[in-house]
Amino acid sequence: MSFCQLSALQRRHPQRLRLRRLRPPGPVGAVTPTATPDVPDNGGGPLAIGKDVYDKTAGGIGCAYCHKADATGDPVLGSPNIQNVTADQIWDALETRALMTFITLTEEEVQAVAAYLGTIGSQP
Repeated sequence: MSFCQLSALQRRHPQRLRLRRLRPPGPVGAVTPTATPDVPDNGGGPLAIGKDVYDKTAGGIGCAYCHKADATGDPVLGSPNIQNVTADQIWDALETRALMTFITLTEEEVQAVAAYLGTIGSQP
């Protein structure tokens, strides 16, 4: 995503800048994946939420826009491989990476994305 595309996205969604949620106090527990992306969690559980946020919800475009569907990253964009990242690492990126600071996620969404990314990284 180019800087111009990001700037345009921020102009279309200015509320995302004002409603930025900071990391919750205290340690963040890990969510253990219970299924794989090939077996969707249709009950609205963490994996279904994580996949939805990753694919299309985060920042209005989804994490997959920059990190690719398989979360291996895109060297052209400079986005890293994020398979098996923890919720703490996601919070750190949301708070410190300039191109991600416009993204607003809840604690539940961050935990769900971390769980979903754990399933992507565990596939052969």
